[in-house]
Amino acid sequence: MDTSMNLITAQISFLEGRFALIHIPLEYYPFFLQPIQRLLFGEDHDEDASKIPWPYRHDFLNVSITPIECSIVCSRDLATRFFRPLVERFADLLGGGDQSDHVHISLEDFEVIQVDGQGLDAGQRVLELTSPLALAGISIFFQTTYFSDYILVPHKSIHTVIQTLEQRGFTFSPSAAAYVSHLSPSSPITPRHNRHSSTSNPFDFPSSSSAPSTPPASNINELRKQTFSKLKRAGIVPDVDRSIRLLSCAARKETNKVLNAQLRDDLLQVLLATCPGTNTYHENDNQAPKFSTRFLSLTLTSEEPISLLLESSLLSNPNLALASTLLFSRSSTSYSPEDEGSPGAGKNVLIPITLDLRHLPLEATGIICGVAGCLAQVTNHSDHSKDGRNHPDDDGEKLSPKTVNTESFMKQIEVRQGSASEAEAQENAVEISFLSTARAGTVIVREKELERAIRALEFGAEMVSPPRVGNAEI
Repeated sequence: MDTSMNLITAQISFLEGRFALIHIPLEYYPFFLQPIQRLLFGEDHDEDASKIPWPYRHDFLNVSITPIECSIVCSRDLATRFFRPLVERFADLLGGGDQSDHVHISLEDFEVIQVDGQGLDAGQRVLELTSPLALAGISIFFQTTYFSDYILVPHKSIHTVIQTLEQRGFTFSPSAAAYVSHLSPSSPITPRHNRHSSTSNPFDFPSSSSAPSTPPASNINELRKQTFSKLKRAGIVPDVDRSIRLLSCAARKETNKVLNAQLRDDLLQVLLATCPGTNTYHENDNQAPKFSTRFLSLTLTSEEPISLLLESSLLSNPNLALASTLLFSRSSTSYSPEDEGSPGAGKNVLIPITLDLRHLPLEATGIICGVAGCLAQVTNHSDHSKDGRNHPDDDGEKLSPKTVNTESFMKQIEVRQGSASEAEAQENAVEISFLSTARAGTVIVREKELERAIRALEFGAEMVSPPRVGNAEI
């Protein structure tokens, strides 16, 4: 194979501003709906806000509502203006107790790094970019959107981040106003992923000055084991709700005031529908949405149209016009209600695998890289049997950690040169993306690949489980 095929052109840009991370427990989300609406659609951000269409008023903004929490990443100034007064009132009312159930604004600032490139899928980017940062002991936030990838890093660690990137081969390009590099994948076992798939790791949040309880890992394998050891000690197991079926999409670049207004009105309805207590409605209430949803992630930047990760059922909802105002992943440029039940609908439908990190130690790092590394090894398995044909339905037997030991399992998923063509490998690989929120990590996979991804995570847990004699651990 031509080695040039393995080179990846990557460009990393540091966005302007400092950002805060906000955690809102779901039971308090309805109280914060008004400031969230002002954050997304208001014209009072600054003196120029009213002159700019609402989807482009932020250097970076993410609002995510998941089954675990509402999580917001926005500029420090807007976090202070729109959220701090209400957060302080809640702090006075709630007093002490379990801090994981409180509303929080991060004490430390974060910087946002935008990642663009060719030749890398999301899973590869996770490993290539988060592994050196994780090994350097830097806690990060990773998100893959329809157009780009974004990494949040603590502002206090920015010099270490730049040094780590330079050691990785990145150099600053004045013409591009960004760090650029031709990367050669550090791991021969990496997943494949659609570029248009939307993105996991806890922060030290609220900030903690205590030293890590576990020494930093010296390599990826050690980091992977440390990750699953942390999850096991905290009693964290992957949670899958198959009824949450997602689509990755984005607003169209060619837009106008009418389309922007329609999208704004639809998203207002969706935000209302995510509120606990609005799952039912009264016929005489014209304001209450006549549907409910449990998962939504919006990403706005000043340079790209809005990216969304939302439940597929919203696209066929007669009360919304989202199907006509959005672009969708893969080759789809539109969506019709019939797509939801069609045989090919599963190619676009995504299922979230959630890791509830609310009780993980504050100094935890490396969760993204550790989980991605485990998924990368399994999900790049080419599904080829001895007769040379694909048997994807055999995965349940071949990849179950309960039926093979570690050594044979690792041999089974080993990628061998020439075992399959590049096209075949891409077709067979699991598409992985990540969504990091304040208190949770969400791994997002295609519906048809869900079982393999779950088994990969189960295998990661098996790697750190002690030997057993009968029903007892030793």
